[in-house]
Amino acid sequence: MIDTGLFDPLIKKLLKVVKGDPVKISIGTTILALLVALDGDGTTTYIITVSAMYPLYKRIGMNPLVLATVAMLALSVMSGMTPWGGPATRAIAVLGLDASEFFVPLIPTMIGGAIWVIFVAFILGKKNVNDWV
Repeated sequence: MIDTGLFDPLIKKLLKVVKGDPVKISIGTTILALLVALDGDGTTTYIITVSAMYPLYKRIGMNPLVLATVAMLALSVMSGMTPWGGPATRAIAVLGLDASEFFVPLIPTMIGGAIWVIFVAFILGKKNVNDWV
């Protein structure tokens, strides 16, 4: 899909919005991954996030480690705690809880985790990780 240029129109629009700013791109990647991770499936989240954002990273020369890092951090915060995700489903079944009993107390933790991941994306966007490799 990337090689055929499927995402080129999306990339052009994103480049106009972010104006090549690595901080905005890394934060946008994080927000995309956080939203997609709500489906509870890690594979889907990673495939969608990487497929949509990798061409943009490639085009402006950003280190793809930023993409991988923020996508996996977002996935770990959101996907594992939703009641329809695998880990939470197993915990709910073993503990014999109702899904809302398990999920509602975790919402503040998920919000805090999402804020932390956005902060990490900000830091990685500032450094663009090229300084560390």
